[in-house]
Amino acid sequence: MKVIRIFLYNIFLLTLTSIWAQNVPIEQFNFQKKIESGPVLNQFRSNTCWSYTLLGMIETEILSRTGKSITLSEMFLVYYAYLEKAERYIRMHGKIAFSEGGMLTDPLYLIEKYGIVPLDIYSGMLPGETLPDHTQLESNLKNYLDELLLKKYIPINWKKRFQEILELHMGKVPEQFEYEGVTYTPKSYAQSLNIKSDDYALLMSFDYLPYYRYAFVEVPDNWNLTYAFNIPIEELILLIDYSLQKSFPVAITCDITEKGFLWNKGLAFAFESDIEREKLLESIYRGELPSIQEIKVDTKIRQMAFDTYETTDDHSLVILGVANDKNGRKYYYAKNSWGVNNNPYQGYLFLSESYMKYKIITLLIRKQLLPLSLMQRMQSNR
Repeated sequence: MKVIRIFLYNIFLLTLTSIWAQNVPIEQFNFQKKIESGPVLNQFRSNTCWSYTLLGMIETEILSRTGKSITLSEMFLVYYAYLEKAERYIRMHGKIAFSEGGMLTDPLYLIEKYGIVPLDIYSGMLPGETLPDHTQLESNLKNYLDELLLKKYIPINWKKRFQEILELHMGKVPEQFEYEGVTYTPKSYAQSLNIKSDDYALLMSFDYLPYYRYAFVEVPDNWNLTYAFNIPIEELILLIDYSLQKSFPVAITCDITEKGFLWNKGLAFAFESDIEREKLLESIYRGELPSIQEIKVDTKIRQMAFDTYETTDDHSLVILGVANDKNGRKYYYAKNSWGVNNNPYQGYLFLSESYMKYKIITLLIRKQLLPLSLMQRMQSNR
């Protein structure tokens, strides 16, 4: 009996593996818009998607504008973000989050203050390392800060030791470098790329806050105390569509802790029930997308999910396109930062429109794409 059970169990595992190995061919999607972008990178064991996403958006804009493909250094910004977070953490006596996370606007703030460099100039990794792993780094940095707070006396030179820990894990950031025959500082290189934080707007949509007003974004990763302009979700989605139509990418923060977020399938849905999820998985085995039922998203459902922590600020993505399947379902084409493995679309995802409406938290978009009426409201409510 034992031999038979083992045999049957192995057959079950092989069948399950076979089912999960199947994917929906990309030809099943009909693109209405698709913006070309640079390579998909891998943040690996660093919760720094905010840096990868925003730089991915900027790189895409530069590629579209100039035809030149560049890859900027995410870890250059992460290095300085740690310094800024540490100072805020100390000044707030530890009563604010100190972690790897961040907001979509953080890179813009850091670029204006410190500049930026190409990835070839600074990888933020030590010799022999190929992917960033900040597991020990974050722990060491926070332990150092917490030890200072326990002493209830902050030495004037505490930052020196903090930077030593950073450099031990990430190496020294360049103060000057030569790139393509030109000598730059990080600031002069940023200026050459014409990156300006004032060119972008951060928006959100929450029912518990007044619409058409700026409000504090109440998520733990908001260490820089950023505000966003609150608008109805229908308008937020329309802005995304308009930006993509005009060939401009957008960046979003969203929740990915849902059963409907299927990274290894390259898909994300707001399933109405587990039955719909199983229905999808069965159809994927045949390389098809079924007609499934998703949650009917409205402001109350969005708000309830946020209030109960069902929707949390987990991840960020670059949105680069819009597509439909044979059933007419609308999807947003998203660039991730988890590399290209374990995903059928080389590191990209198709997010259903319902998933997007349900789980988006903030949106970063170019101001030039905003309607004049919205810009006027934003200016009058600063």
